[in-house]
Amino acid sequence: MGNPYPNPAPSGMLSLPVTAPLDSQVVMTGYTPSYKKVLEKRFTHPGGSFLYGLDLTDLWGQTLANGVYYLKVELTDPTGRKFIKTLTLVVRR
Repeated sequence: MGNPYPNPAPSGMLSLPVTAPLDSQVVMTGYTPSYKKVLEKRFTHPGGSFLYGLDLTDLWGQTLANGVYYLKVELTDPTGRKFIKTLTLVVRR
């Protein structure tokens, strides 16, 4: 897993370099610096190197506000192995 792109993110969309087998399960959870959970996305990885067009709307349906966020990305491959990485994201419009 690599760093999110673009970073700082000028809009509500994000790409994330993740190399994973087809049908891997991905959970992306976003937190503020005070560890308030503001984002959770669950999806199946289509295989390949990137996840494109990740929507950065919060749990209440609003675009994330300007600021620093921590993204916890948890990937579970089809064999059940888990990979977890925490990334830093800056949102600036």
